[in-house]
Amino acid sequence: MPATPPPRRSSGRPTGGAAVTREQIVDAALAQLDEGGLGSVSMREIAARLGVYPASVQWHVRSRDDLLAAVAARVLADVAPPLGRRRWQAWITELMRRCRRQVRQHPHAAQLLTTQLVSNASLPLSLVEALLTTLEGAGLRDARLIEAYNTVIAAMLGFVTMEFAALPPEPARWAQRLKSHVESVRPQEHPVVARSLPHMANRAFILRWENGVTAPLEASFERHVAIVVAGLEAFVNEAAAAN
Repeated sequence: MPATPPPRRSSGRPTGGAAVTREQIVDAALAQLDEGGLGSVSMREIAARLGVYPASVQWHVRSRDDLLAAVAARVLADVAPPLGRRRWQAWITELMRRCRRQVRQHPHAAQLLTTQLVSNASLPLSLVEALLTTLEGAGLRDARLIEAYNTVIAAMLGFVTMEFAALPPEPARWAQRLKSHVESVRPQEHPVVARSLPHMANRAFILRWENGVTAPLEASFERHVAIVVAGLEAFVNEAAAAN
């Protein structure tokens, strides 16, 4: 009796398990990130979540780095506002606000967007194109254009990724320890810090024990945006005067 031939594979696609798409994989990875944080996202965990073999996930994303890059791209996919409807100052203001809304919706993405270099390459090129177009429209070219671009990207991601920074293990115990440390500041050693504590405690970077999920920094963020835009206006005026 002839031997039964092995099952055929089409185009190298793994056999066995349910069919799955790249979009479903990225959706599952983002949901896993939201629920368990960055450390919980793995190829095996996503395969289990989808009820498929790990090879089915690897068919669409080769590695965990590729998966994290795809998740970062999903978080920032719709951050860029439409072009041509606002002055450049208003466009950048809206860009930064939209980015914060996305990170606030997916706070565990804050760690991914700043500590994983792979996520840099995943920034949607449509966002890069829109920001460069906006800055060119403001009159910036060549080296000045790139300097302004880097400033906006750093400002856009820097504040919100600090605001929504991940809490450590046992956050309640850590929060109580930090709160006690902040409240024990000695005026003789740090007079300005002690004088400012009523306004800063749990509302300022370094001196807080909650992140933006439970203690958002709305007013400071809006001031941050205003300062960035004002600085860019001065830079644009300087460039115009030099031409």
